[in-house]
Amino acid sequence: MAGLCEGGNEPPGSLKASKRRGRPHLRWIDGVEEDARKLGCKNWKAATQDRDGWRQLLREAQAHQGL
Repeated sequence: MAGLCEGGNEPPGSLKASKRRGRPHLRWIDGVEEDARKLGCKNWKAATQDRDGWRQLLREAQAHQGL
């Protein structure tokens, strides 16, 4: 009868995983999108297709304080 009281189909002594508390961690892409928005680039994915335009955007980002 001891096996019936241990939580159903889980092996005895196993721990249940739970979600972390608090705000989720930011992804790398979230930072890229925020920086592009600060520079005034609305569609940064399209800007990456233009090599010279993307290079210019990167130069502006390097010169910008706070990025």
